[in-house]
Amino acid sequence: MNVLQAVLVVALLGGDGADAAADRVALEKQCRDLGERIEKSMNAGDSSVVDATLDLDAIVDAAVRDIDADAETQARIRTGVKSNLKSDAVVKSIVADHGAYKFLRIRWVGDEPHALFRLLVNGGANYHEFYLVPSKGGSIRARDKYIYASGETMSEALHRSAVQVAALSKVPFLERLSGPGRDLTQRMVKVVAFQKQVTSGAFDEGLASYRALAESDRRDKTNMFLWVAAAMRANSAEYPKAVEEFERAFPDDRAIDINGISAFFQRKDWERLHRSINRLDERVGGDAWLDFVRGNAYIAEGDVAKAKGALHRAIDTEPTLPNPYWTLVSISLTEKNNAEIARLLDQLEKECGVTIRKDLDQAADYVDFVKSDEYRAWQTSHAKKD
Repeated sequence: MNVLQAVLVVALLGGDGADAAADRVALEKQCRDLGERIEKSMNAGDSSVVDATLDLDAIVDAAVRDIDADAETQARIRTGVKSNLKSDAVVKSIVADHGAYKFLRIRWVGDEPHALFRLLVNGGANYHEFYLVPSKGGSIRARDKYIYASGETMSEALHRSAVQVAALSKVPFLERLSGPGRDLTQRMVKVVAFQKQVTSGAFDEGLASYRALAESDRRDKTNMFLWVAAAMRANSAEYPKAVEEFERAFPDDRAIDINGISAFFQRKDWERLHRSINRLDERVGGDAWLDFVRGNAYIAEGDVAKAKGALHRAIDTEPTLPNPYWTLVSISLTEKNNAEIARLLDQLEKECGVTIRKDLDQAADYVDFVKSDEYRAWQTSHAKKD
């Protein structure tokens, strides 16, 4: 339900129903304001708004649910989990790779508002969905966060790690120095080292460490997901294999839809690619980035008409997203549609704030365009602006 729909409900209902609808409108506005603040702060390289929004106690409570461990171990696990719940890594990737964090919408799941964000970094995308609840103090907190690329919430991912730590804690100290206890300890050390390498950006080292893990640890979902992520970020030749093995191990896991896009491109598996894009598009409620990906897929398939349709749809949905404009520029350069090239360059400047290079006459791709009347008119209009 969007704000306009909620307002109409308020107008149609009376008594308690009208009060409840009005409360929902007010809550959605509060959540939307929070979403916009998160977007602004993350793109500025500041994770403080996200970190203040995440309810660490609620996430930790969910992560350590049903953990079979004594009080001391429980406390140690809780401390360790909390120390890993900062958003610095996401911010660093945005800054380092000139990425972007985009607040898309508030949507309701039952009576709970969810804030959906898109993360663009290193040429790929991820989506984060914050499960929002009003706090006693009146602010909005996130009781958990669903990460589309991992196909689970933060608490679910942390729960598996907590279970492993709890299992290790049951091995007496002396047994950790020999026999099966030592084997378990050494395995855990290797797993932790591998996970730290990948999450810190040491992707090549992480890939080498993954290969050295025990078979059962390589089959662990978290480790397989990190393997896929490391292979993709390192542009490794084993990326398609990692996706294929993840899909085989977890055939019903929704994370493959977003993690497999590049692999399906490489394999030219167009049916599987479009199926993943469509399923992901349905799950997030539509996104311009996915139409941009569709457009590029259609180009690779040789269907330029469908590509143009998807790319223009992306622009209509999100006029400030520059990627579909540039792909349409490439198409127009191939078609020698000089009027369209000039129009798209103007739109990139106007809508996206992109600064077009002044020496287009030095760019090989634009050699025909710069000979045209449309280029001269475009250049004259820019000279007046300057």
